[in-house]
Amino acid sequence: MTSHPPPTRATLLAQAKEFLQAACAICGQGMRSTHLLLICQGLELAFKAFCLDSGITLKRLRDHNEFGHDLVKLFDAAQTHGLGLNANAQASIAFINEEYVSKALNYLEPRPYYASSEESLESGLATVILEVEKHI
Repeated sequence: MTSHPPPTRATLLAQAKEFLQAACAICGQGMRSTHLLLICQGLELAFKAFCLDSGITLKRLRDHNEFGHDLVKLFDAAQTHGLGLNANAQASIAFINEEYVSKALNYLEPRPYYASSEESLESGLATVILEVEKHI
């Protein structure tokens, strides 16, 4: 097995943007589980890039008891370390977090997702990655 160097802030952020680009490439049919999975994966990596840049170790970020894949915990840590995001972003993350953490998005049939409005969910999630980039 090939040994890979540990991810850096820059590589995590680059991967986050790739997931967002992939999500944008398949959008057009409304918010679907596949679309959301790509955006959530990008969010996870963007938050981890920000937290890594803020001094939280990769070991802690990977620890499922502390952060793992939990977008709300990662969001809260990023907010604590100075990432300012709007209430729409926070609500969108909270809305989709349980299905992302439980990996339900990986196994569901592609289906539409709606929060208060499809547009606010998509914009709330997708713009977070770009906001993180501005802060690191």
